[in-house]
Amino acid sequence: MRTLFLSALLITACRAPEAEPAQPSGPALELRRSFHPNGGVESEVPVVDGLQHGALIAYFPDGTVKARQGWSRGRPVGEHKVYTADGVLRYHAVSTLEQQGEAQFMAYSVLLNDSTVQVSTANRLVITDTAALLASVKVEPDTALLPGIDRAVRIRIPNVPSFIPSVRNGTIRKDGAGDRWTLRATVPGGPLELRLSAQVNDTVFEFDPVVLPVR
Repeated sequence: MRTLFLSALLITACRAPEAEPAQPSGPALELRRSFHPNGGVESEVPVVDGLQHGALIAYFPDGTVKARQGWSRGRPVGEHKVYTADGVLRYHAVSTLEQQGEAQFMAYSVLLNDSTVQVSTANRLVITDTAALLASVKVEPDTALLPGIDRAVRIRIPNVPSFIPSVRNGTIRKDGAGDRWTLRATVPGGPLELRLSAQVNDTVFEFDPVVLPVR
């Protein structure tokens, strides 16, 4: 059951080990398994109230351990380890629930299913679909602007917290911390065009422009 591998896109690397999470027990516990074509167990994870809770373990077809990841009520927590078929540890991260934000762990299936992926010890975004990344800019609200009137907006690129904005037919300024900005259209009838660039790993990306209508 490949849906057991909940995903996120950012690696949180670390060096300090942490004890494997204890498997939960009690009447609400359900151990879910998926299987390889040869009948061997592919993965198993405890589920409580429909949420992964405990240690998820994935296996190679020969039964050796492929990965271990801790979960707490549907969120990754504790140690996350992925091994090669020879038993060599190729990825190790530790997270606490306090560290968990939106998509803070990398896409779990990438390391499990693609042996060509190389993992850095630094925090890096694992990009599996560049086109989707470049089209992922979100502006909220994205309704029409009034010329000469400030509009407070939130600008977000999933897993890319820092970017450089530029605007055609308007202005933009940072509005406090986080993802809050202020846009102002300067040309009646516009439209205002927002462009963002950011360095992701070792590459500078130019994201698809966001066009906002102006009344």
